[in-house]
Amino acid sequence: SIIASFFMLLGGNEQAVVWLAVSFVLSVALFFLFLRRLPTSALWNRLILKNTSSKQDGFITGPDYGEYLGHEGIALTQLRPGGSAEIDGKKLDVLTCGEFVRPKEKIVVIKVEGSKIFVKSVYKEGV
Repeated sequence: SIIASFFMLLGGNEQAVVWLAVSFVLSVALFFLFLRRLPTSALWNRLILKNTSSKQDGFITGPDYGEYLGHEGIALTQLRPGGSAEIDGKKLDVLTCGEFVRPKEKIVVIKVEGSKIFVKSVYKEGV
C-alpha cells in the first residue's frame, strides 16, 4: 500500500513506475554497499564495543550457586514451583521441576543453572 501511494503521488503513469523501479534498485544497491563497507569503516569501530567482560578479568555477573549442588535444606515456604528455602544456613530462592513441596519439608539441590537453584523433596527421591 505504501508503494501504491508513492505510485499515485508520482502521477500514476509509466514515468511513476520507472521512478519507483530506479529508486528500488538504487536503494538495494546502496544497502549492499553499506553492508559490505560498514564493518571495516571507522564509524563502525566507534559504534561497536570490542572489549569483553570475563571472569579472568574479575567481572562476575552474579553469585555462583554451584557450591550448593547436592546439599540438603528445608523449604521455608511452599514451593509451587518457586519459593524460599534454607540451605547451609542461608535463605535462598529456589525452584522445583514442577512439583509441590510443603513448608518445613526436607529438600535437596539437584541442579544449578546460573542463578537458578533447582530442588526436589528428599522424601520423593526414592519414588
